[in-house]
Amino acid sequence: MKTIIIILFTISITIVSAQNTDCEKNMQILKKLFKRYEVKQIEDQMVFITDVWGNHASIPVTDCYVVEIENGITAIAFDIYMTDVSNDYENMLREDICIDSQINESTKYKGLGERLIQVVFYDLINDMFIGKPEGFPIAELTWTDQDINGLMRTDKIVGFKKIENCTNTILLSIQEYKDSPKKLHYFFKYHEGEIMTKSLNTCIESIQEQNNKLMVHHIENCLQVTEENAVPENVFRIIFKW
Repeated sequence: MKTIIIILFTISITIVSAQNTDCEKNMQILKKLFKRYEVKQIEDQMVFITDVWGNHASIPVTDCYVVEIENGITAIAFDIYMTDVSNDYENMLREDICIDSQINESTKYKGLGERLIQVVFYDLINDMFIGKPEGFPIAELTWTDQDINGLMRTDKIVGFKKIENCTNTILLSIQEYKDSPKKLHYFFKYHEGEIMTKSLNTCIESIQEQNNKLMVHHIENCLQVTEENAVPENVFRIIFKW
């Protein structure tokens, strides 16, 4: 039992250390991207405060989505909460508001801002901004979850990782609706100085790279099963060729 406890403790320390390293890289790149900023602790979140498109912008740094692919080239994914009310993000955190139905006349947070999901590639060795994938940032997202006819629209990042056994390839996964197995997936491949981008709204079975192609095995209609105990049709699709 003592050995198991020691092993679990060692694993937890390793995970925390890796998370701290990711957060440091995340913060390092944000400081390169935004010259004017303030870092502030709000409740249990570390928040990077700056200006974006002429608006007050808050970026939660506690959620560290960082992937290093090759030779110091690192990609980060992050949310940007924009508003023309300077303390609105702080009000949302302090009032613990996460669903639009919690907003009322008595809450200081009014929910009038816009949220972006941004992805940036940066060369940390040469201290050089590489670029953003096509279509980013994703704009016009709400700060809080929205109850739409009984379905909870959330649009949250739930995964940002390097795809195993695929060269310089990253998968960003966004949960559009809570409790739905279907996700919006963005594939990024850094190849010869270019960021290749493709999106797929589906349930992914597997991903592989073969003969200069990135291929995805997925379920086309993962929410629709027409017959009892029927298995949805598996579909194989080429995402990139290079």
